[in-house]
Amino acid sequence: MSDYRIDRIFEEDEVDQLGALLIPKFKESYPNFELWLEKAQKEILTGNRIAIGIWKEGLIATSILKFTASNTAELKSFFIDESFSREGYSTDLYKETEMHCRKAGMTRISTDIYLDNVSMIEFLSS
Repeated sequence: MSDYRIDRIFEEDEVDQLGALLIPKFKESYPNFELWLEKAQKEILTGNRIAIGIWKEGLIATSILKFTASNTAELKSFFIDESFSREGYSTDLYKETEMHCRKAGMTRISTDIYLDNVSMIEFLSS
């Protein structure tokens, strides 16, 4: 892993980069993905959700979280561009995501994973 930046996504141009990263991968697989992402992008800009990003040659990875009143962080998206998988970015992104959850007072992180996504199940279990 060479030079990269990991940080919370705040700016409108950073939020726009989420679409460029995620839509090509998920628009065919998930019904209404683009509508969900548009809503999530607005909520990131208003502070109702948070997103973490890793930039190397542009945005290459992201996690998107929604905090609940019960101090649970719902991990809504966790994605590393396949060109950069198996290079340690997943671990760094998860550590940064967890740190933001702790800072916000969250006591749990929950997510939904498809049963056939064995690599994500193994990653989160580790």
